[in-house]
Amino acid sequence: MRIVFSGFLALSLLFANPAVSQQKKGKQADVNYTQYVDPFIGSAGHGHVFVGANVPFGAVQLGPVNIFEGWDWCSGYNYASNTVLGFTHTHLSGTGIGDLNDILVLPVSGKVGLTKGTKEDMVNGYGSYFSHKNEVVKPGYYSVLLDK
Repeated sequence: MRIVFSGFLALSLLFANPAVSQQKKGKQADVNYTQYVDPFIGSAGHGHVFVGANVPFGAVQLGPVNIFEGWDWCSGYNYASNTVLGFTHTHLSGTGIGDLNDILVLPVSGKVGLTKGTKEDMVNGYGSYFSHKNEVVKPGYYSVLLDK
């Protein structure tokens, strides 16, 4: 009975999928569903979602790290911030616990400050301010133009 039900379910999903139906008719369905995804959802307030590039079950979750300003920054990123200390290779998303954010990397030029920048002073330490106008966030992709 389970095998029959599983087979019926698979067939019904196959025929109900419009992309598969279009391909059967000789038409190629080129629908990019990722265009409807907004990675910023959950990245402010109590969402604790980081906006970096990752894939399901990926080994790393690359993304920006803001200056920590409290519990709402525990994923490493909060949309309310305009600072970047660097980019780390491991993030937890939506957990409400600050962990990971290991191996911080920051592209720099000129004199490199060895102390962490502060929200008030990014000139004398490492880190940079940025504008959300200069962020590009898509599923599996993150980029930002740093002010420094």
